Amino acid sequence: MAQPADLSLEDYFQHFVIENQDTMSETELAKKLGISRKSLWERRQRLGIPRPRKSAR
Repeated sequence: MAQPADLSLEDYFQHFVIENQDTMSETELAKKLGISRKSLWERRQRLGIPRPRKSAR
């Protein structure tokens, strides 16, 4: 895996979202990244990172 200094901003975003999407809400992810939930959604769309579906109880 590349060191954090070697990652582009888009690479960091993608890595952060994929690593944390199962444990953080969309609001928490956006807040940690310093962006709005709408921006988070737009970047997910552009990068092809789907939101994980919540499992049925």
